[in-house]
Amino acid sequence: MKILAASKARQEEARRMNVRASESMFKVFSSLELIAWVMERLAGARRMTEIVNAEALRLPELDQAIVGKVLTDNPDKIVVLGREVTVEYRTSTPRVAIDFRGEQAKDWLKLPAEGIRLPGGREVSMYSVVEGCGYYIEAPSSQFVSKVREIFNKQAWDKFVSAEKPAIAVPELPLSFNTQIPEVCEYQYGECVVTDEPLVAFGVVSYTPKSYWASEKFEAKWFSSRAEAEEVRTKSVEVVPTKQTELAEIASRNAGDIREVTIDRRGQYRKPELNGCRIDNRDNSGLTPAFFWDDLLELVEASGRGSKAFAIYRGDYPILVYLSREKIEEVLPQVQSLIKTLGDGTTEPNSEEKENFWRKLEEFRTKETGEARSLREKRKAAQHAEQEAERLRAEAVQSKLDQAGKNVGLNSLGDAFAKFGL
Repeated sequence: MKILAASKARQEEARRMNVRASESMFKVFSSLELIAWVMERLAGARRMTEIVNAEALRLPELDQAIVGKVLTDNPDKIVVLGREVTVEYRTSTPRVAIDFRGEQAKDWLKLPAEGIRLPGGREVSMYSVVEGCGYYIEAPSSQFVSKVREIFNKQAWDKFVSAEKPAIAVPELPLSFNTQIPEVCEYQYGECVVTDEPLVAFGVVSYTPKSYWASEKFEAKWFSSRAEAEEVRTKSVEVVPTKQTELAEIASRNAGDIREVTIDRRGQYRKPELNGCRIDNRDNSGLTPAFFWDDLLELVEASGRGSKAFAIYRGDYPILVYLSREKIEEVLPQVQSLIKTLGDGTTEPNSEEKENFWRKLEEFRTKETGEARSLREKRKAAQHAEQEAERLRAEAVQSKLDQAGKNVGLNSLGDAFAKFGL
């Protein structure tokens, strides 16, 4: 029916007016409301022929005075920067599209600070392509300049970040005792597209602690904010004293010190044992030379199992063992000087450095091991002499027994023993 079609058109027009005005100027029925409104005016009619007043189904016309005001306050076109542009009305902010390329590439800088407004006072948003940017930029017209500024300045920043940057002195781990974190470094990488003010980057040394995801390191980082850069530098500066204290502790622990130990051997294979820990592999291990375990076994032979001894350690590794504290203290300064050739203990010496260290270290092996060998040989000689004397005595007894058996008048073996004083 034409009446229903006209009513539908009025509803569409009311909806458009409301969108244009960005408020409910006219009543727009929902589906249920429209059905209820029509059923009420049908008054029970079920067929076209039963409808008494068809005009009752026509929605009233929109108030033209209100329509005129909506159209005046929210026109189809407005003038922006000397160009007439179409206004797109949406459920949100009305929007205009302007192209800022070619001769008008810098026109966006002329936008007023308060933005572009419709006659009714509503602000419009800008949806524009700007020369130098590969995509459309949308923002409220009062914020469009700052938005473009942000985008272009960020492009300059991204270009700087991806390019080669000025060098910053980054300390290497492990730190030294004179390590210092440099001051914040400033570098101009461009100019602001709006104000022509210099764009400055701030470079600092940043510290990353060791974690499951990252290794401990110092590295150069750049920030667009001095405050952020200063905060990062402060954290790096705070780390240095702690690291230097750790370095001093490592250096002290690896300088070479004397420790009292318990030496022993275990099992039929004479495995050396140090402080209750049996050593199954007597090859060079860590910084402990293979001869250390030979010396330990020699000292066990000399002094007995479970004896107390004294060892020079470099960190966690024993390198020399003596029975006498006085004797090991005599060689300690020379051994400490030799240990210094391996570095401060923060890095692992290579194979060649270890071999040279062990070769020179042999000069300081305890002479007590030689004494132990001599003592052991004397013990073996004494044991051998005792065994030989026992053998000769047994032979003499046997000889006398044989002679006694041949002599007449010896009634028993006991008589033979008595006769020969056995």
